[in-house]
Amino acid sequence: VAGISGYVGGVVSIANCANLGDVVTGGNYAAGIAAYISGNVSITASYNKGDITANGYAGGILGYNGTNQITVKACYNEGNITAANTNNGGIAGWLKGSSSNKSVVTDVYNAGTVTGGEYTESLFGILENVELERAYSLSGTTDSYGEQLASYKLKTAYLDSDYYCGTCDGYPALCWQTDARFHEKKDGVVTEP
Repeated sequence: VAGISGYVGGVVSIANCANLGDVVTGGNYAAGIAAYISGNVSITASYNKGDITANGYAGGILGYNGTNQITVKACYNEGNITAANTNNGGIAGWLKGSSSNKSVVTDVYNAGTVTGGEYTESLFGILENVELERAYSLSGTTDSYGEQLASYKLKTAYLDSDYYCGTCDGYPALCWQTDARFHEKKDGVVTEP
């Protein structure tokens, strides 16, 4: 179950998507953008602000990806992730590439809370065979993969300026947010509906 797509298979590009609604399921595989990925998928310049509640494999951007080569670039989560069981994260619950085809994750951050069972962390529950660059979470959270920053530092963290410009709720905002009809930008600050 997801705000945008419950299942994504094949060679697919997801870009410039936002989920603002809560996602609730008693089962596994839940996310703001894509719950279950089976294919070579890229998710770019997308974000989640809805709260995600599931049994496990829950994430702000994606819930589960097997060993397919995927790319997650310039995505963020500000929703709260709550799961009863394992494999949960603010960006992804379970994200793996393969040893011959590594997945790539760059320019992501999580400012929401994440609670759950084993393998539950601020950014990723499970992360293997992935090239990771510029991944941030808030200080005081459990995070084995990215860099933890105090809230005020996350608000000014370096993220690719081809994708991030301005702020929303004080945190970095995606450039397209300033162009979308339902957002308003004034003095570099993006306001949602």
